[in-house]
Amino acid sequence: MKTYEDDSQSPDGWNVTSTLKLEDDGRFSYSEGWTDYTNASLSGGAAGTWRRGSGAIIFRAEEVYGTMYFPWAKGQELIARLQDDALDFGHGWTLRPPSPPSEYIVKTPVRNDGAVPLPPVLEPWGTRHTLAPGERVEVVAQGRWREGEPKVERRADSPVKPLARPPSPRFVPRTPSPELAALLRRWVEEVPTDGMINRLCKENDAIPLDCTEIYLWVLRTDGQVLGIDHESFAQRAEPEEDAEVAYGKIKAGARVHPELLELLPPHRGTP
Repeated sequence: MKTYEDDSQSPDGWNVTSTLKLEDDGRFSYSEGWTDYTNASLSGGAAGTWRRGSGAIIFRAEEVYGTMYFPWAKGQELIARLQDDALDFGHGWTLRPPSPPSEYIVKTPVRNDGAVPLPPVLEPWGTRHTLAPGERVEVVAQGRWREGEPKVERRADSPVKPLARPPSPRFVPRTPSPELAALLRRWVEEVPTDGMINRLCKENDAIPLDCTEIYLWVLRTDGQVLGIDHESFAQRAEPEEDAEVAYGKIKAGARVHPELLELLPPHRGTP
């Protein structure tokens, strides 16, 4: 398999991230995500077959879903000229192989100069090691990653509390009123049948709330928020348990359907 990527900006100011994967069996998959200055996000993709031509690679899309800037069209061929290791699709669209990550060794000394125990936390694993007052350790990170990682965050104002973030409360769905339940049922029935996002909504009897390059959040007619990893093979829908995430996605959906504000606690305000 060979991968090509691009991270650029569209003519109207969207930040666009593209990933194209060519399988050895002649299949390809393409995913695209874009965000703007308001942190709004949309995504789309395509899949089909590819073959080599004279100084070019020829793609034929069999499936196209979501919203994209890239000019994929179902049943049509798209030609990319080979330029060294890059694929030039024309009109300013060029995808290149990702640059290989470098080998880094980062040594970070940590000393507890306070009067109470200090619990440094190594993320994303959440590993903790309590330092007694005056104790010093050296944290060593070794591996391959992109330049600028890993990142070290220091909090000198409070040695303990910032590192001991309380867990987010668990999301408990609020039962929709009969009026909202009727609206939700109508909105589910009005969801189109084309595209990956619409298909996942139909399969889960839900309406879309928000979507990123990897994750889709939907709302069932009973008020439950579901999270779906739409890049995974199974695309399994799971109840969203984090209250901050769930309420945030309901607020995002309320930009389209203001009636969803009913499902927010009173102190959450408006989107």
